[in-house]
Amino acid sequence: MPMKPFNELLYKDLQDNEFALAYLQGALEDENPQVFFAALGHFIEARGFNKTDVAKKAAVARPKLYKMLTEESNPQFLNIYKILAAVGIHIKLELDSDKSA
Repeated sequence: MPMKPFNELLYKDLQDNEFALAYLQGALEDENPQVFFAALGHFIEARGFNKTDVAKKAAVARPKLYKMLTEESNPQFLNIYKILAAVGIHIKLELDSDKSA
């Protein structure tokens, strides 16, 4: 039986909201921030977002968007925040109970 390419399987799994959020959360928790940027790119591709539209909504240049969604990037937080908002993702913070004052 032929194996499916990894991205094909990942993109299918990313259609599920719970999986997608867990995938992005896990990537965000990695100590290398580029892992999250690449995961966000996977999410955007898997969900079929038009990157030109995302760039317009986020008010970033399309070439800059493409660069930001790779493991080689280091975008500013504000740009990532705008991209997340453009694809309907909102950041939620919570305090770690054992580290609060």
